[in-house]
Amino acid sequence: RHAKPCQLWDLQLAIMHCAGHADAALGRRVWTALIRDAAPTLSNAALAERVVTLARAHYPNNVTFPLEHVVLLLERLSLARRVAEADADEAAFHARQHDDNDTHPDASARAAPPLWVSRTLAAGGVAWPILFGVYDALLTRAERDPALISETPLRPHLLRVQSLLVEQWLSAEAAPDRALDAAGADLEQYVVAAQSLSPSAIQEAKLVRDEATLIAERFRRWM
Repeated sequence: RHAKPCQLWDLQLAIMHCAGHADAALGRRVWTALIRDAAPTLSNAALAERVVTLARAHYPNNVTFPLEHVVLLLERLSLARRVAEADADEAAFHARQHDDNDTHPDASARAAPPLWVSRTLAAGGVAWPILFGVYDALLTRAERDPALISETPLRPHLLRVQSLLVEQWLSAEAAPDRALDAAGADLEQYVVAAQSLSPSAIQEAKLVRDEATLIAERFRRWM
C-alpha cells in the first residue's frame, strides 16, 4: 500500500517476490522506475552495488528480476553516460581555450567501462553464458523488430559489449586452468589447449568459438 506511493521500489520488488506475484509487466515497470529514479544521483559503483543486492535477492525470478529488461535499461544508461561524458569532455576542452577553469561531469554521469553491466550482473549471480544469451536475444529481436532498440547508437554498443563478453567468458572459464591460461584470447589456440582437458572443456571451447563467429557475422551485417 505504501511502497508504490513512496517510490520504495526495492521494497515493492520484495513484496512481489514474497507474495509470488506473477505480473511480469509490473515487474518491468518497477525496474524502469527504479533505474529512472536512481540514475540522476547514483554513481556507477553505487548503482552496481544496488543491482547486485537485488540480483542476489531475486534472480532468477523473471517477475521481480526481468533479466533481459534490466540489461536493456542498464545498457541504455551506460551508453547515455558515455555520451554525456564525451560531450562534457568536449565542452571542457573548448572552455580551456578561453580560461583555466576546467569542468567535469558529476560522478553520477561518469561513463562506465564497457562491461560494467555484465560484470555487475555476474557479481549478482548471473552466469556468463546466460548473459551472452541475453545480449544475443536482444540483438536477434532487434534485427526482426528495429523498434525494440530505436536508439541508433545502442545496437553497435550492445554488439561491442557482446563481443567483449566472449573474451570475458573465455577468461572466466580459463582462469582456474593453466593450460587454458596459456592459450590466451586466441580462440583457435583455446580449442587446441582444451584438447588435453576433458570432453566438456572441448565442447565449451568450441561453443565459445561458434559464438565469436556469430558476432563476427553480425558485425559484417550491421557495420
